[in-house]
Amino acid sequence: MARRYWLKGEYTHTIDQKGRTYLPARFRDVLGENVVVSLGLSDDHMVIYPDFRYDEIAANIEDLTDEANEEVMHLRDHIFGNSYDVETDKTGRFTIPPSLRNRFDMTEEIVIVGDGDKAKIWTRDMYDKRQSGKGVQDIQALASKYKIFKHRDDDDTL
Repeated sequence: MARRYWLKGEYTHTIDQKGRTYLPARFRDVLGENVVVSLGLSDDHMVIYPDFRYDEIAANIEDLTDEANEEVMHLRDHIFGNSYDVETDKTGRFTIPPSLRNRFDMTEEIVIVGDGDKAKIWTRDMYDKRQSGKGVQDIQALASKYKIFKHRDDDDTL
């Protein structure tokens, strides 16, 4: 069975006046040259999807097409209206779309965090606030609740 690579780690980068920054080197092979940068669902960060993963999400949304359903239309507007196709160059440099950059008042330092099959972009301020709100005991309780460390082939935990 082929091993799937998960995006992980926290990387601090700068953003220039034109909104350009770099993908972490470890993320480039997984994300590829064509990515989609989108507003996160919680509206406090952005998400970088490899184009094939975004295509899966878009297909799932298309399956929900029902213009009479206000919730579905709101979800479609949020996801499609805040997503942008972005190309990276050979060094991993890419431009964060101006509308997303302005929404978060991104001026200098950002944090790019691996999140499994995608990466998240945070302003330094927002990321630090999010991290300071979670204590070690909170994380331990969540890991236990969702059985994060159990073996897939049995019920024992690590």
